[in-house]
Amino acid sequence: MQGSITVESEVGKGSVFTVCIPLKIESRVTTESQEHTAYSVQGVPPMKARPKILLVEDYAPNILVAETFLDQFGYETEIANNGLEAVEKFKSTQYAIILMDIQMHGMNGFDATSLIRKHEELHGLEKTPIIGMTAHALSGDRERCLGAGMDDYIAKPFNPSELQEKLSYYTGQEQLLVL
Repeated sequence: MQGSITVESEVGKGSVFTVCIPLKIESRVTTESQEHTAYSVQGVPPMKARPKILLVEDYAPNILVAETFLDQFGYETEIANNGLEAVEKFKSTQYAIILMDIQMHGMNGFDATSLIRKHEELHGLEKTPIIGMTAHALSGDRERCLGAGMDDYIAKPFNPSELQEKLSYYTGQEQLLVL
């Protein structure tokens, strides 16, 4: 694409990667096609079309990684730092999907899922897809997540393509970015 990539690195401080790709901007573009162009170039749909995901996670580095991928996949993300916060956010906001950490301080993911499912049943709401996330990829973990009322399970650290595939399946959103 006739672009360039540069790297600036300093030991103990970090690295900066810069990618420059010269792209032509069409001067006679309508508003509708500008949104489509932004989607095609950046891999992210216009803001109004971004499904909202509740990411329930208590470990800041995991939040950063997951939120970065979710943004790249075209989702809007809201964070809950524990199960109780997740339940409260769920009661006031509609989410396309919930990514639920299993082990958290305070209320764990199993208990939070149980309360969310009870709230849905009590108020006649459709089930919001919940994907359990855990670093404990032991045999039986998937079954335990499903038994607790979750719809699916993914092990951490997750494979971004697998996460994107699961999100696409449950939200009906086509995959927006191929990694």
